[in-house]
Amino acid sequence: MHAFPSPHVVYVIIAAVTLQENNAIVLIDLASGEIVKSFSAGSVDLEGVDLTTDSVVDQSESEEGRLREPDAITWIGAEYLAIANEGDLDGGTRTFSILDTDGNVVYDSGSELEDWTVRLGHFPEGRAEKKGNEPETIRYSEFGDDKILFVVSERSNLIFVYDVADVTKPVFRQVLASGGVGPEGLISIPSRNLMLVANEVDARADVMRAAVSIFEYQEATAFYPTIWSAEDEETGKFIPFGALSGLTSTGTTLFAVEDSAGKSSRMFVIDTGMTPPTVTGAVRIVDSNDVLFEVLSGFPNNETTTMLNEDKTVNLDLEGIDLVNREDPTQGFWLISEGAGTVNDPEHPLESPNLLIRVSEEGVIVDAVTLPDSLNAIQVRNGFEGVAADGENILVTFQREWGDETTVRLGIYNTETMAWKFMMYTLDAPESQNGGWVGLSDAESLGEGVFLVIERDNQGGLDAAIKKIYMIDLGDYSAEEGTVIEKKLFRDLLPDLKMYSGPVYEKIESLTVDGNGDVWIVNDNDGVDDNSGEQILVNLGPVN
Repeated sequence: MHAFPSPHVVYVIIAAVTLQENNAIVLIDLASGEIVKSFSAGSVDLEGVDLTTDSVVDQSESEEGRLREPDAITWIGAEYLAIANEGDLDGGTRTFSILDTDGNVVYDSGSELEDWTVRLGHFPEGRAEKKGNEPETIRYSEFGDDKILFVVSERSNLIFVYDVADVTKPVFRQVLASGGVGPEGLISIPSRNLMLVANEVDARADVMRAAVSIFEYQEATAFYPTIWSAEDEETGKFIPFGALSGLTSTGTTLFAVEDSAGKSSRMFVIDTGMTPPTVTGAVRIVDSNDVLFEVLSGFPNNETTTMLNEDKTVNLDLEGIDLVNREDPTQGFWLISEGAGTVNDPEHPLESPNLLIRVSEEGVIVDAVTLPDSLNAIQVRNGFEGVAADGENILVTFQREWGDETTVRLGIYNTETMAWKFMMYTLDAPESQNGGWVGLSDAESLGEGVFLVIERDNQGGLDAAIKKIYMIDLGDYSAEEGTVIEKKLFRDLLPDLKMYSGPVYEKIESLTVDGNGDVWIVNDNDGVDDNSGEQILVNLGPVN
C-alpha cells in the first residue's frame, strides 16, 4: 500500500491488491474501503521459451495472449506498481511487469527470467508446460540511494535483483540462490541492510528442509553463481545444463556429463579460465554406428526402446566421465551409465544395465561394455557412479553394496584383455541423526594405480555428516579378486561446504584434478527436481 498526498495535504492510504484468477488489479482507499480504480493485468505473447515437459530444455516455443495472472504486488513510489506474474488457472507469463496507476504497462521482463534460470542451471524442466520459473513474490526497497526490486522465482529457487532507478528500464544487478526449496515470502530491512527469504518446502526424508535465508547488502564479490553458461551461437539462447554428475579435465578445460534428469544425453565443455567458470559447449551422445543398439539388444527388457532415440541420440544415466588420454583429448572419453532397477524387485523393476562406454571427441559411441553375466543377474539399482582411466586399466566405482555383500565393489576393466576384475571397498558407517546410507561417487586417477574417490552420505543441510575424499592405491592391479582395498582420508569436505553459510549439499557428485594440479568438485542439483537447484563448482586448490 502507499500514501497519496491530496491537494489539501491529507494523506490517502491506498492498497494495491491482485485478483490472481481474475487477472486484475484493484486500488482500494483503506480509510473508506472504496475501490478507487481497477484494471486488467493484461496478457503477454510468450516468445523463446520452453513450453513442453519432456526432459529436454528447448527455448524455441511461443504462445500468444498468455494472461499474466499476477500473484504478489509492490508499490514503487506512489506512481508505479510491480507484479510477479505467477499464473494460476490458464495464465502465468513467467515474467514480472511494472505498471502505472492507470494500468499501463511500462515494462515487462519478457523471457529474461527464463533465460537466467537456464543460464544458471536452475530451469525447472518439470514445470516447463505449466508456469516455468513461476515468479511468486516481488518487493521494492530502498537501500540508501539504491532503488532495488526483488523478484522471487518459486520453482527455480532464485531471487532476481534489479535496479529500478528508471522504472521503465530495470537493470539486472544480481541473482541469489534462495538457500532452500520453494521460496514464498520475502521481507527487507533496509535500516540493517538485510533481506530475508522464507522457503516453504520441508521434507526431511527427501533432504529438503524449510529455511529462512538472510542476505546482507554490501560491497563485495558475489559468491553465486559458481558456474553459468555462454550463449549458443545457433539458438541465440544460453546453453542449458544441470544435474552435473561427472567431471574430467585437461588444462583449464573441464568436461562434464548430465545424469538421467536430461534426455538426449550430453557432455559439456567448461572453461575455468572465465569468471565464473562457463559452459561453452554441449555435445550430444549419439549411437550413429548402432554400437549401443547391438549391446542392448541382448538384454531381456529390450532397452533399445527407451534408451535409444530415432535421431540416434541416447537416454543414459551418465554418472562419470574421464578422458581416454589426458595428453590427447582427441582420443575421446570414457563414460559410465548407471543401471536402473534391481533384479526381482517389483518396486524398482529392472530397466537398464550398467554400461562402460567409449565415445569419440564428437560424442559418437565407439564401444560399449557391460558387466559379466553373473553380476548382471544380481543387479542392484545403486550401480556405476564414477570412472577413472589409468592407462589400459579403467576403474569404475559402484555406489553401494550389492545383495548380501558388506563391502562395495571397485570394478577394474582392462582394455587389452577386455576382462573385468573386482576389488572391494569398506564404506564409512552412517553418522547422521537422520540415518540414511553412505556410498561412493566419482573417482580420479593420480597415476600408477593411485586414485581419489568421493564417499558421501545421502544427507544434506544440518543432517550432512559424511562428505569426504579418500585416497586408495591399487598398485600394479595384481591383487587377488575380492581384495579389500585400504583407504586413507585425503580431505573432509564439510568445512569447505559450510564456508558459504548456505546448506550443505547432499550430492557431492564428482571430482577431477585439472592441468594445474587443482582439485575441483561439483554437486548434482537433480535438474531442480525436489532440489534447490544450486550448482556448486568449487576449486579446492592443489592436490598436494
